[in-house]
Amino acid sequence: MHKGVLLLDKEKMKLIFNFDEPQQVNSLEDDVIFAVFDSLELAVSNFGKETVLQALNGVEVPTSLELPEKLQVVEQMEALPGYQ
Repeated sequence: MHKGVLLLDKEKMKLIFNFDEPQQVNSLEDDVIFAVFDSLELAVSNFGKETVLQALNGVEVPTSLELPEKLQVVEQMEALPGYQ
């Protein structure tokens, strides 16, 4: 069971973390489920302690991520590197 979900709101370009109830994430049409974390430690190693702490306190964390114009749709889930 995953402990965290990170959404990217493309319109606002903000990252939104949900570690309490990731199954309750409401993904709007313009939102992208950007990452799923098995632990807080993994999120911290990827985004930094300060960023994760802000996000856990409900702050929408600004980001400068650049997305391709069209996101690729995954038809069948394959094993993700680092996950078993």
